[in-house]
Amino acid sequence: SGGTTRRAAKMVCLDIDHPEIENFILWKAREEDKARALAKMGYDADIDGEAYQTVSGQNSNNSVRLSNDFMRKVEALEHEPDAIFRLRGRLDASVDREVRVDHLWRIFNESAWRCADPAPQFDDTFNEWHTCPAGEDGQVGARHNRLNSTNPCGEYAFLDDTSCNLASINLLRFFDEETGCFDLEGYRHLIALCQLVLEASIHWGHFPTPDIARKTWLFRTTGLGLANLAALLMVLGLPYDSEEARGVAAALTGILTGRSYHVSALMAQAAGPFAKFDLNREHMMRVIRNHARVAGFLTDDYEGLSYEPIRVDGARLIDLGFEDLLTALRGDWRAALETGEQYGFRNAQVTVLAPTGTISFAMDCASTSIEPFFSHIVYKKLSGGGSLKLANPVIGLTLRRLGYSDDQTQEILDYIAREEDGQLVDGKIEGAPFLQTQHLPIFDTANQCGSGKRFIHHSGHVRMVAALTPLLSGAISKTVNLPREATVEDFEDVVLDAWRLGVKGITLYRDGSKIAQPLNLRLDQEDEAVDLENLAYAPL
Repeated sequence: SGGTTRRAAKMVCLDIDHPEIENFILWKAREEDKARALAKMGYDADIDGEAYQTVSGQNSNNSVRLSNDFMRKVEALEHEPDAIFRLRGRLDASVDREVRVDHLWRIFNESAWRCADPAPQFDDTFNEWHTCPAGEDGQVGARHNRLNSTNPCGEYAFLDDTSCNLASINLLRFFDEETGCFDLEGYRHLIALCQLVLEASIHWGHFPTPDIARKTWLFRTTGLGLANLAALLMVLGLPYDSEEARGVAAALTGILTGRSYHVSALMAQAAGPFAKFDLNREHMMRVIRNHARVAGFLTDDYEGLSYEPIRVDGARLIDLGFEDLLTALRGDWRAALETGEQYGFRNAQVTVLAPTGTISFAMDCASTSIEPFFSHIVYKKLSGGGSLKLANPVIGLTLRRLGYSDDQTQEILDYIAREEDGQLVDGKIEGAPFLQTQHLPIFDTANQCGSGKRFIHHSGHVRMVAALTPLLSGAISKTVNLPREATVEDFEDVVLDAWRLGVKGITLYRDGSKIAQPLNLRLDQEDEAVDLENLAYAPL
């Protein structure tokens, strides 16, 4: 955030073995308790209101860097419930101390359950995919050459004092409604064009500090990503939480990164690789080979990974009729690997998946980034007041592609959007006339719609991220939406599954866990959330 038309934001990270980790974990939960107390006393609890302006930490996203060592101890708690974890002073060993693993694990997940902060970032997973661990001075393993944090939304992770310009591609624009085909060559052409533009943006960019300018020029990271994935999957008739959807999404993501790296290698042939490529060659080529293994171009064992990434299932893509995606995926990674080995790469990283929360409107997207639809009808709260009613615009097209007549489609749409006294009655699709039961999963959303019972289980969010992460240079900004009745144990399951599956970082949000939230299912939902009679003081 630039701090011009909206508040600036930052990512605040602390390692799990830091001596002050307990206070850091509890920080935002305590501030949320203060905001609730102020709201009960009559202060404005709006996101821009006095209650939130008074408490600290509201311009930061907090994350804890969880190590493999800690997560393995968590995984073994069933057999070693009294396990101890050592907190280590960075400058003074006299502050070292030991704490119970179950204590840290519990307060971490309880705090996230209460207020959505902190989020997990898996430090070792990030660094196992680090293309430049030798940095600019050749000191592999040095703290300053590790991936220590991310940008505010969590998708860009690279060396300290570097920057990355972002761009996103609207996937649905490549879908031909008449033929039902995806314009693969048009997609690949735009990827190449965007990579050229992002490279040029580094040359012409302005930077906030001399160090950021210098290191950005040395490593030249770029951040091309995707948007409108959920809309494309819905139009294709693929439920978001399905192996088929994850396979198609992984192939499109793999093509994005493979094609970008190939173009980066071609630029290196013409203009030279990034300045510190030779110093990091062996490390970067290891990462490129691992990407190629996930894509299916290479079939040997992974190098330097502590887990087994999810490979693209080529047989499933062929069964779905997407053999062209599989061919392009493996061809782009062949080209990236072979050209990169010969000429190096112009850019140390090329892809991330940003949230696209605001730019998606300018891009005419129906859904943001790789997020599923929040609901069929949603009210987005606007900074400075007001709200925006957003209705899913691809349901009609999807229904017609599934064989429903125009009249049947309109009756289903009218059922979803029915109102009384200007308020949405329900918003669910379950029970709609003519809609066949087997088609319901195609229309599942992140949240329950009204009195409907269907929504995407938290494992569906995690598995989508896990399928795409090993095919990206960076990470994914992604929220796992959980219902109000979700438990702390549900949060524990999400974090453990994410770590086991190779997710780099993820955010968990339980509906209603903050007094003010940007997306609501009805205009009056926020009034319910801040009902002063229902607010209670939590222990401060």
